[in-house]
Amino acid sequence: MNTNIISNIFLTCFHEVPLSIQRCGVGIGNYVYIVENNNTKYIVRCSMDCDAYVDTIYWLNKLSALDIPTSKVLFHGKYEKYNYLICTFLEGEDIGLVYQNLSKKEKRKINNLFLI
Repeated sequence: MNTNIISNIFLTCFHEVPLSIQRCGVGIGNYVYIVENNNTKYIVRCSMDCDAYVDTIYWLNKLSALDIPTSKVLFHGKYEKYNYLICTFLEGEDIGLVYQNLSKKEKRKINNLFLI
């Protein structure tokens, strides 16, 4: 995986070459990049797993209906041997990095969102 592949995926979806591509430290089993173009940031995730983003797309769509800030799925598909997902970028820390530091009450509040 390299920035040329990310640039080609972005070009395929947006018909524009990105201005900047930065690799993120998050992501288990996939490559995660922040891609910027026209003062807008996007998240591009890539994985060789064919079903890598099925659950992610499902949950992002479900969470967006709950009126909480979530990334919006813009594109998903396959490029060469990689499956990709392009989402809007949200400022802040990845929930996977902060979840372990939340109190039981905060975790319960998040879990209750799914009991609707």
